[in-house]
Formats: sequence, C-alpha cells, structure tokens
Amino acid sequence: MTTKSFEAYVRYLEGVDAGEAVAVTQAQAAVERSLAADPVFPLAHRLAAQIGLFLTRTTEADLHVRKALERAASLAPVDRWRLMAIEAELRMDVRGKIGYLEKVVEAQPRSKVAQYDLAEAHFHRADPKRAIPHYLSSLAIRPDYPPAINHLGYCRLYEGKAEDGILLLERYKQITGEANAFDSLGDAHFFAGNLLEAITDKETALAKDPSLSWVHGSLAHMLFLKGCVKRAFESNARALNAEGARDRAIAY
Repeated sequence: MTTKSFEAYVRYLEGVDAGEAVAVTQAQAAVERSLAADPVFPLAHRLAAQIGLFLTRTTEADLHVRKALERAASLAPVDRWRLMAIEAELRMDVRGKIGYLEKVVEAQPRSKVAQYDLAEAHFHRADPKRAIPHYLSSLAIRPDYPPAINHLGYCRLYEGKAEDGILLLERYKQITGEANAFDSLGDAHFFAGNLLEAITDKETALAKDPSLSWVHGSLAHMLFLKGCVKRAFESNARALNAEGARDRAIAY
C-alpha cells in the first residue's frame, strides 16, 4: 500500500471496483472518501484523474495527476507508468501514453487492466484495428470485464458490424445494469438505425444517473431526427447548462 490509512485503501478499492463496472457516480464517491481519509494517497489521486478524464473534466484530472506525481516515488513501476500515461494524455502526447502502457503490458501481460488500458489508448486515437486485439486479450483473462466489452462493442460498430456491436453492448448491460451501459446501447441502436430504441436507452441512462451530462447532447440529436424538436431543444439546453456548471466549478 502507498497509504498508511486502511480506510483510504478500502475506499480506493471500492472505487476501482465501481470504475470497472463503469458505475461513475459510485466510483467518484468512493475515491472522494478515500482522499478524505488520506489527502495525499497517490493511487486515489490517479483514480480520481481517470474519472475526471472520463467525465471530460481535464482541469480536475490535471490537478489530481499533479498531486499523485508528488508521491510518484512511492509507487511500484507499473503504477508509476500508468500515472505517466495519464499525464501524457493530458499533454496530448499520444505516443508517450502508448509507450508507457506498452511497458505496463510487457511487465504484466496477464493483467486484464493492462491490456484494457492499452486498447483504450488505441481506441481513443480512432484505431480499432490495434485496439481490438488488446480488448480480446483483456476478455480472455476475464470474460465478463465490463469496460472491455463496452468498447469492443463500439469497435464492432465502427467496423460496420452493428449486430455484433449490439450483442456485446446488450451483454454489457446485462452484466452491470449501469447507466453507462444504456448510453452505449443507445449509441449501438442509433448506428443500426433503430432510432426509437436509441432514444429509449438514452433516456433510461439519464434516469439511472443524471450526472452523465453528455448523454443529453446525443439524446438531443436523436430527438431532433425523430421530429421531436421541442424535446430536442430542451435536452440540448440541459447539455449546455451542465457544461456551463462544470466550467464554473472548475473556475471556482
């Protein structure tokens, strides 16, 4: 452990578990409790940075990375490389990020997280061909690993394999039942041209977790295409209000 607080470590592990289920609100609450118990716990700051990136709160993520870097010497090499990968992402150094994550995979080839993180690095640079083998490696280690199922589903959509993508994302939904699974399934139905199903899934995601503010934007687009113009403008306004609130919070 890189903390002397048992409470901080337990809450951190709860955050990791919630993050792996893509239960964003629960993960955020757990990591906040971890840092309340130990404000300098570097692994908790790294997890908080990952959550911040997921929520597109880059300023917040950068603050947590800086805090984690202050204690980086106490981390194991693989944990330090994972931290440096996040720092590289914030600097938009894609090659650097991939380089650090390749070192993690080399050190821990049988780690589902290591394989998944490297897949994500390729996924987010729109390179599904390089991402897919690592998602599959992650799932070979743990077949029900939710985040790998989620983005492998997106890769299948990008390949034009809508049915395969929907099957994977239905599986993701069945495993977790979390809001993000419904958001992803909504995207899959939209790719397949199932507009009504897509809208229903997006609305379910927001009903389950209103904090997923980005869902309002994609829902607004779908509602507009459906001809529900008033509802589309209302959803778009919610998206803009959420973004404005986030910016004000960061400025404060």
